[in-house]
Amino acid sequence: MRLATFTHDGRTRTGLVAGDRVVDLNAASGGAVPTCMRRLLREGLCAFGDLSALAEKTCCSLALADVKLEAPIPNPANLVCLGLNYEDHAAETNTKLPEKPLLFGKATSSITGPYDPVVYNPLVERMDYEVELALVIGKTAKAVAAADAYDYIVGYTCFQDISARCCQFGDGQWFRGKSFDTFGPMGPWLVTKDEIADVHNLNISCAINGEVRQSSNTKHLHAKVPDTVAYVSSFMTLQPGDVISTGTPSGCGEFVDPKRLLSVGDVIETRVELIGELRNEVVAG
Repeated sequence: MRLATFTHDGRTRTGLVAGDRVVDLNAASGGAVPTCMRRLLREGLCAFGDLSALAEKTCCSLALADVKLEAPIPNPANLVCLGLNYEDHAAETNTKLPEKPLLFGKATSSITGPYDPVVYNPLVERMDYEVELALVIGKTAKAVAAADAYDYIVGYTCFQDISARCCQFGDGQWFRGKSFDTFGPMGPWLVTKDEIADVHNLNISCAINGEVRQSSNTKHLHAKVPDTVAYVSSFMTLQPGDVISTGTPSGCGEFVDPKRLLSVGDVIETRVELIGELRNEVVAG
């Protein structure tokens, strides 16, 4: 299934995407399905029966062109990111691959929709792009074994980890440089794990103004998805709706010579195979 958060006529709802339409799950279920994705995941998809059957409720469906898609999880309790998780990206930064997953936090207030603008804040001097695959936690996870990790994942989405390199490197730690408002485009929907046969064989790319700058495959992830969930859950309790973004491959604008960083007017296209595409324009702040 492709689960979305969308706004129509001023109301935000959870939806099931089928083709070029989205079904309002709350309306189609007679009010049973929550309008908040975090609550829907917290209560469990199975609690509401076969959600895919609600796709037949055409009276509750809307054309995707007539709604505004939001980030599928607009307000996760936790947004955890991995750094240096592709060998070629570590190489372009002249850094050794970390022995354990290198984690950093990104403010959840940075999250924005799949087609929303990215704001070039006046405090930023060097804005960069990073295409990433993100996983979404489906049930409370604490001290999960890698062998059981997929039981705790509900699905996957696309993530663009916009970075203010001036702040990231100037501060000596990454939180501020990663956390400006709009620096976390996500979506366009959440694809449930049953739709992804092998999460470690997905093409991933980022184009700027139509020019592909990053192109790789998730088979090159250094810390694999189950190991990542096991590691993160070993020291913190993950909640339904929490998002873990798995890192970016090489090709970032900061690390080429000369640098090829983002400017106002640039259009960022972020793609992950079998999931979808984000399209975000950089605008002046």
